[in-house]
Amino acid sequence: MEGFETFVFMISKIHFLIQKIKNDEMKKYGLHGSDAVFLFALYHHHPDGLTSKELTQICNVDKAAVSRGLKELSNKGMIIREKNDQKVYRLKYTLTEDGMQIAKRVYEKIQSAMDLAGENMDNPDAFNAYLQIMYENLVAFIGDTKNEMG
Repeated sequence: MEGFETFVFMISKIHFLIQKIKNDEMKKYGLHGSDAVFLFALYHHHPDGLTSKELTQICNVDKAAVSRGLKELSNKGMIIREKNDQKVYRLKYTLTEDGMQIAKRVYEKIQSAMDLAGENMDNPDAFNAYLQIMYENLVAFIGDTKNEMG
């Protein structure tokens, strides 16, 4: 198998396993694996919170997915939305105490899995830096491709 195909298949397999870990952990709390990304973003921006627009950008998901996730987390008592007379999309969401505890537990479990995954790497920080460069190059490529088609 060529290097490119190996890379793409391995990234896909790793993504599948990470999704499985998130799904299994979130299921313990009656949540979906897709809600984990919102919990983590709010966890890392606690206590300041985030607006739905900020969550859309940080989590790289569409507005509908953010709306569904926030509704689910709110219904489960994991988050609260500030109350004032601003437009809804400008209001910040923060984790409740329960949400904070659950986000921390799930985050630590996934972090343990990722630590184990990188256990025999000589330099995991360099690997992550390469992935970041690849991501940025692909974003630029997509932008260039859109410009060519436009």
